[in-house]
Amino acid sequence: MNARNMYGLIWLVFLIIPLVLVWTLHPVAVGWKVLGTCGTVLFGVVYCWIAVSGQKPFDRVEPLKIRHVVAAAGLLLIPVCLTIPSLGVAVTSFAPYFASLGVFGLSFVAALCWSTATLFFTVAVPLIFSPQSFLMSVAGPALVILCLTLVKFIEVREVAEQKMKNELDLVKEREAISRDVHDMLGHTLTVVSLKSQLALKTVHTDPARCEAELRELMTLNQRALEDVRTTVGRLRTPDLATQVDEAENAMRAAGVHVTRQGDWATWDPERRAVVAWAVREASTNIIRHANATSCTLAFDDNGVTVTDNGNGLEGSREGHGLTGLRRRVDEAGGTVTLSDMGDGTELRVEFA
Repeated sequence: MNARNMYGLIWLVFLIIPLVLVWTLHPVAVGWKVLGTCGTVLFGVVYCWIAVSGQKPFDRVEPLKIRHVVAAAGLLLIPVCLTIPSLGVAVTSFAPYFASLGVFGLSFVAALCWSTATLFFTVAVPLIFSPQSFLMSVAGPALVILCLTLVKFIEVREVAEQKMKNELDLVKEREAISRDVHDMLGHTLTVVSLKSQLALKTVHTDPARCEAELRELMTLNQRALEDVRTTVGRLRTPDLATQVDEAENAMRAAGVHVTRQGDWATWDPERRAVVAWAVREASTNIIRHANATSCTLAFDDNGVTVTDNGNGLEGSREGHGLTGLRRRVDEAGGTVTLSDMGDGTELRVEFA
C-alpha cells in the first residue's frame, strides 16, 4: 500500500461521528442502534477495500470512468442504508466519503458535477425530511465537500502548471540543441560550400589549386564529423561514475597520468549529472589541446577541481564546450572557474 492510499484511509477516523450519533441522536430501539453500528463499521470496511484495491484512485494519473465511481458509490450505499433507522437525516455525515470518490477519481469537470450532485443531496435530504435539524445535518458535510472540491481545483492547477513548465523546458532544450548545431557546424559548412565551389572552378584551369582545396575540404569534413559527435554526445546525460572512468581511460590512452581524489557519495543526482559534463569537457580539452602528462580529478563536498600540467591557457579563447558547460552549471546554481596555473590549467566547478 502506498502513501496516498494510507492518506485516504486516515479519513476513516471521522466515522466516529456517525458511530456516536447512532447511539445518542434518536431514542430508537437498541436493535436499530446495533444495526446502525454494524452498518457504519461495514461502511468503513468497504471504503477501506475500495481504497486499497485501487477503485478509489488516490494515486491514479488517468481518471476513472463515471461507471466505476457509480459502482463504488453503490457499494458504499448498502451499509449506509442500514444506518437510516438510527441516524435519520444525519446519514449526511457519510456524504464527504461519497464526494471524495468522484472528486479524486474523475476528471475536473466530471468531479465538479459529482461534488455538486453530492452537495445537492446533502442539502436536500435534511431540508425535505427534517427542516428543524437542517443546519446541524448540513453544515459539517457541506463544508468538507466544498474543501474537497477546492483541493481538486488546486491539484488541477498544479498539474497544468507542471505541464506548462515541462513544455517550456522542452522548448529551451530544443533551442539549446539548435544553438549547439548552429555554433558548431554553421561556420564549417559555410566554408565547405565555398571551397567546393572554388575547387569546381579550378578543376581544369589550376589542378594543383583544386587538389589543395579538396585536401582542405577533407580536413573540414573530418572536423565537422567530430563536431557532430561532440554535439550528439552533449545531448546524452552522462552518469558521473561512468564518465569519470571513461575520462580516465581516454587520458591514460593519450599518455596522461590520472590521479583521482575524494568522491561524490553525498551529492544529489542533479549535481552528479552537471559534474559529469564538466569532467567530459575537461578531459576532452586536456587530450586535444593541453599536451599534458598528468591530471588530477579532485572531488569534495562542494564540487570538483580538474588540474593538469599542460600548456595552460596561453591566451586561448573560450570554446563552445566550455561556454555550454558554464550555462549548465549556472542553471544548476553553481559556478565555473578556469585558471591558468603557469604550468597548467585548473578548472573548478563549485556549488554553494
